[in-house]
Amino acid sequence: MLLSAWTDKMVSFPLDAKKYERLLKKKIADSAKQKKQKRKVVTTSDDFTKSFGR
Repeated sequence: MLLSAWTDKMVSFPLDAKKYERLLKKKIADSAKQKKQKRKVVTTSDDFTKSFGR
């Protein structure tokens, strides 16, 4: 399914292993792991009192 999606063409079995490996390596090389950014959340005491409906 991946090879078909990457090439926008139908594939037949058995797959062309060399083509699949070449495209997979290209996808890996082009990808980059994204760091999760930490967010700081600021709260005040009145934030919680509104939650409880008092």
